[in-house]
Parts: sequence; structure tokens; C-alpha cells
Amino acid sequence: MTVLERNRTSRGRALVGAALAVIGTAALTASYAYQSNAVSIVTQFRVSDFLLKSTVPATGAPPPSRAVIERAIEADPLNQSIFNTAMMQIGRRGSNVLPAETWFTTLGHYGWRSTPALQNLIYYHASRNNIGRVLDVADALFRREKRMEEATTVFSLAETDPQLRADVVRRLRASPAWRRPFLLGSNVLTDPAAIEGRYQTLRTLQRTGDRLPEQEMTALLPVLVRVGRTADAFSLWSFGRKGIARPVNDPQFSDAATVINQDDTAKPFNWRLLSGDNFDVTPRGRGAPGVVIHWNGQGVPIFATQQTSGAAGAYKMRVAFDPEDAASAKAVGYRLMCGDARIDLVYVSAPDTTHSDWRTVQPVPCAFPRLEIFGVLTDTRQDITFTLNGIALQRTPS
Repeated sequence: MTVLERNRTSRGRALVGAALAVIGTAALTASYAYQSNAVSIVTQFRVSDFLLKSTVPATGAPPPSRAVIERAIEADPLNQSIFNTAMMQIGRRGSNVLPAETWFTTLGHYGWRSTPALQNLIYYHASRNNIGRVLDVADALFRREKRMEEATTVFSLAETDPQLRADVVRRLRASPAWRRPFLLGSNVLTDPAAIEGRYQTLRTLQRTGDRLPEQEMTALLPVLVRVGRTADAFSLWSFGRKGIARPVNDPQFSDAATVINQDDTAKPFNWRLLSGDNFDVTPRGRGAPGVVIHWNGQGVPIFATQQTSGAAGAYKMRVAFDPEDAASAKAVGYRLMCGDARIDLVYVSAPDTTHSDWRTVQPVPCAFPRLEIFGVLTDTRQDITFTLNGIALQRTPS
């Protein structure tokens, strides 16, 4: 067996395991009613004990007779829940003379009407490694908004296999109701294979003409940045997008109002404006560019941050502000971050009353450094109001 075959086998086993987790050992409820004489039977059972074994352990209540089961099916032959319960009960009585394939083929013909039936189907197909059918049933659970966390895990594992990923992409391109909840789920993006699978899914959607909205990338983008794949994150985010400035996007803070939430780390290439006990940062408003910083001079707060698209090297920067704020220009500092490595920009000069010039103290060692705007600690601790109208960051010869 080749390395590729072993990897695919391993992924297949993991996917089957995730599919079986959709059912687990949780007790389910099967119910049906015989309408003509108001017969109603509700039975607790465990799916993982059913059908592939000859009998199902009793739960305390005696199983209904086969005659009652047959009358219930005759009364409502198109009811998937009734057929599912009949299948379970006949199996529990030990009188199941039909092969499992016959039962489950018929059960599948009913469509996607019953969650317990879907869980039976997913167990049946997963135990036989019928991954395509597992995805069909997981899709149905998504559409019914049932067992969505487990169904998300099934699809996430499918994304790690190129052939199965094509199936996932096909389903996503049809814009099912579960598309956005699935793509916004970040709890499955915990290992390199899952991260790469989701990245390739989104790239394939983009390359095949899908207009992938930014919101559907917000689960993946910060994960890519966190694991050192910032270039991939920027490529994904910027694909087909117009009006992106480099290396600092939105240099005049025109769109900063859309990312003002302090907890919003899902849009790393937009401005993230922060607020705290001693300060707040707000967009200027009324369609005007810029942000207004209010700070009481205490602490060393970070006012705003953005993941830039700059390359490694030395930089110079020009900062624009209101003329009445010229005296506060040095109270606000700037630095570029490469992970935990900090490269400060130092004040150079003020060419006029509305601008100040800065430069890096040393070349920036990484691509895509994070720009931070912060408060400079002073002895006076005076209240400061500073209107920041724009930033022009430019790479220079080292």
C-alpha cells in the first residue's frame, strides 16, 4: 500500500468514525400511530445495537406484536417514521428475516423526513464505508437542522480528501440553507489537515465562479493567520476584491465602523478599533474619513490594529491629523509586529501642522506584519483627543 493509499484509508476511517458519532449510543425515540384504532407505540432504543446484531436488548416495555406493526404500516404506508419503527421493532423481536440491505434501501426511498430514520441510515452506510451516502444523509440532517455539530464534523473530514472535497464543493455551490452555518463553524478547524481542507474548499469555490462573501471566510481567516499562513489568508480574502490598498488597507479608516467590535478578530485585513476603561476609539462619522481617539493618558493601550500586506524590509510612514491635534501627535505611537517581535516606528519630523513623518528603527523581518497604533506612556497623564485622518505606509530601501 502506497503512502497516498494509507493516508486515504486513514481519512476514510476517521470519516466513518465521525459518521458513527452522529448516532453514538444516545437513546433515540421511534414512534408511530395506527390511526384507525388509535394505536400509539413509543419505544426507546439504541441505534448502534440495532439490526447488525440479531436482537436488540429490551428496554423494559414489551415489543408490539408483528400484527400491530403491519397494521400501522398499512394505515400509513408513506410514513417514514412508522416504517423506521417497524424495522426497529421487528429486529428487536428477533424475527427480522429480511437482509439489512432490503430494509435500509426501502427506508432510504422515503427521503429525509425522519431524524431517527436518518440516523439509522447514516449508521448503516458508515458501517459499510459508503462515504458518498454518508454525505447524503449528513446533508439531510443539516437541512433538518438536526445533529448539526456532528454533521459538520463529517463534512469537515470529507474536505480533507480531494475526491470527497469535490462533492462538498458541489453541494455548497447549490447554496443550501446550511452553507453559511457550516462555513462559519470554526470548532472543526483544529488540525493542519482540516485547515488545508477548508482552505482548498473556499479556493475552489472562488475559482469556479462562486462569489464567496467575506462573512463566509471569517472562521478560516484568523486560523490561517494564527498558524502562520497569512499569505494564504490574504490571497483568499483579496481574491476578486476591488479597492484594496497595500500595504495598509483602508488607509483613511473609511470602513473602520464595520469592524469596531473589540472581539472581532475574524477580519484581520480590516481595521480593528478597540476601546477600554481608559480610552475609546470611534469613527469620525457623517461620511468623513478618520477616527477619533479619546484617552486619559493612563496605561499603554492599543487603539487600533490591522494585519498589513507588506513585505519584509524598512518602512517610512506619514500620519495625517487635524491641525488642532498637532501637540498630541507624539502621544500616539506606531509599531509593526512579527509575531512577538516588535519593530517601532520613530518620529522623524512634522512637515506641516497636519502631518508627521515616522520610520522603522530597523528592517521588518517578516511579510504581512501587523500594524499597531498605541498610546505612548508619559509622566503628565493628560487627557488626549487625537483625530487620526490617515496613514500612508511605504517600503523604503534598507
